[in-house]
Amino acid sequence: MGSKELWDKVRLVTGKRQSGSCPAQVTVEQLNQHFAAISTDKHYLPPPLKATVNEPTLCSYFTEYSIFRMLDNVKPTAVGLDSLPHWFLKLAAPSISFSVKMKLSKCNHSGKGKIKLWSSYVGAYVFQIIKNNK
Repeated sequence: MGSKELWDKVRLVTGKRQSGSCPAQVTVEQLNQHFAAISTDKHYLPPPLKATVNEPTLCSYFTEYSIFRMLDNVKPTAVGLDSLPHWFLKLAAPSISFSVKMKLSKCNHSGKGKIKLWSSYVGAYVFQIIKNNK
């Protein structure tokens, strides 16, 4: 006895009949239109944009976590132009990543591949240091 005959006997004992296919009067297209109609809000309006949201700029793609990861993954090389050793940047990363993110969020992007940081700090002080040769 195969599985088809077994299930025929089960249906005979339980009194359940094998259901036929979908009724002929309902088509797939009608069914699709019905569910599309009941799941769509005819009075839907997209929410207005908030006035406080700024346009995304190149500088807004930096997050506090991404800056922390960059500082924490500094390779042990020679000090750069800032004269900060790599171990200092790794140790200071949790403390300064938020401040660096806030400074970067206020930068200006000229669109020519250059980023202008801290435009309020325009001045520079130059001192001459005289070495004594003995």
